[in-house]
Amino acid sequence: MAKFRAIHTIDLKPEVDRKEFEEFMLTEFIPETKKLEGCLGVQLLKGYKGSKPGVATAKSDYAWISLWESVEANN
Repeated sequence: MAKFRAIHTIDLKPEVDRKEFEEFMLTEFIPETKKLEGCLGVQLLKGYKGSKPGVATAKSDYAWISLWESVEANN
């Protein structure tokens, strides 16, 4: 079975509360996306903004990755 991954980056506006955004994504957006036909899974990723030596900082605040049965299922 062919699979397709879609990656979407997210940059929050300054007035958006990060905890509220994460709560929305984890309790509403991702569960609803998983219900779509052909969706095999969804993950929310948080961009690293720290200062550990040798660890690159992320350009985006968050990303979400969805795994689909095919490109057509994603569309």
